[in-house]
Amino acid sequence: MKIALRYAQGLVYNDPTRFRVLVTGRRFGKTYLILVTLITKAAETPNGTFFYTALTYQMAKDLAWDLLKALVPKEWLKKKPNETELKVTLINGAQISLKGIDRPDTLVGRGLNGVALDECALYPDDQAWRITLRPSLADKQGWALFATTVRRGFRALWFLELYEKAQKATAMRAAGALPANREEELLMQQWSAWTFTTLEGENVPEEEIEMAKADMDEKTFNQEFLAKLEDEDGRVAVSFSNENIADVEDDDSLPLLIGIDFNVDPFCAVVAVKRNVEQSDGSYLEELHIFDEIELKDATTWDMGEVLNERFGGNDRIMRGFPDPTGNARRTNAVGGTDHTILRRCGITVITPSKPYRIRDKITAINTAWCNALKQRRAKINPRCKETIKSMRLLMYDEKTGLPDKTQGLDHFFDCTGYLMLGSFNLLQPEALGSSNLKVYGREQDEPARISKFGPYALSKRTR
Repeated sequence: MKIALRYAQGLVYNDPTRFRVLVTGRRFGKTYLILVTLITKAAETPNGTFFYTALTYQMAKDLAWDLLKALVPKEWLKKKPNETELKVTLINGAQISLKGIDRPDTLVGRGLNGVALDECALYPDDQAWRITLRPSLADKQGWALFATTVRRGFRALWFLELYEKAQKATAMRAAGALPANREEELLMQQWSAWTFTTLEGENVPEEEIEMAKADMDEKTFNQEFLAKLEDEDGRVAVSFSNENIADVEDDDSLPLLIGIDFNVDPFCAVVAVKRNVEQSDGSYLEELHIFDEIELKDATTWDMGEVLNERFGGNDRIMRGFPDPTGNARRTNAVGGTDHTILRRCGITVITPSKPYRIRDKITAINTAWCNALKQRRAKINPRCKETIKSMRLLMYDEKTGLPDKTQGLDHFFDCTGYLMLGSFNLLQPEALGSSNLKVYGREQDEPARISKFGPYALSKRTR
């Protein structure tokens, strides 16, 4: 078989890492590269099993079936290609099958030597990879090639996380970094990421690409031809980007700042500290460092107070809560007063306005904190806060109402973060708590016992 690959295609083809992630502009030739890889690897693997997957069975057929049959030399075929099962069998017994993840039952039942996931940014989630394909590679230590172009409305967070992981491994190898642990060592050994524009694919002349600029808006051109992953169309948190993600951590010498959204399932909170951080020009900027998130199922306000105290120091830590203002009237607590009252009894100073926020104010606060007009990023978030990051990347406006879309369940951590940013950057006034500098937190003699599924604990005095 005579293989003809462009330079960029050859770089990916010859990459020895086990898991490769490829993002390209349109007409790069990624499907051609995928099929060449599958065919040559099958030829080297007697009785091997290889899959090509797409979003649907029909898409797999449309994208790859005719090209696969054209690329396999006839003398390599053991029998005619199976048009019903979309499968070719080579004379060494190796098989290449085309699959759609819309038919999950066809993906199980056999060990795989290799799999190529085409246009995988269209996959709604990682279930096909995580639950079915990845385990099928285990016994044969098989490889995987993830490849995609970027489409408008890109929302595949699972793929973005995969791509970022592979990018990290590639960057560490390029820098000659030493792995800090076994996990990093495996990451560097097994993962790599590649990004190529349409022009780098050498299949479309530069003149044609220049002409396309005049016919397309900038965002569409950047995605379709420059392979830029991020899509801001319809996103609520338009200022949030990868630059806001950093390895920020807690500092128990500082007050704990908590954004809280009252909801029974899930009951959410984001946790942060605020630091003065020296900038590259020698000046200092006050930054909010979100280092953790809490998500409780079927929980009460007592439960959240219990978890916050046990996880972050209890009575030895000053805790300031920035909850949903409506919690002064609503109850997710089963017994014991309003949500705000219970937070105070759990030792949390409640800072909130007397009236609910306007939605626009919350959105503005979030976008300003992530990146203001001076290009200052006053908020950073630890990558472990996956649900919060997901909400920032994927919460969209509802086209009908013009408000954030609450139907996907992405708004809870978004709201937590909004309350936290409004309060911690002094965009609201603390509610009056009286003139005393000492408050006693706990249950009065005639007060009903609180209910918490995490068990009782002792609350004592705390100096504010």
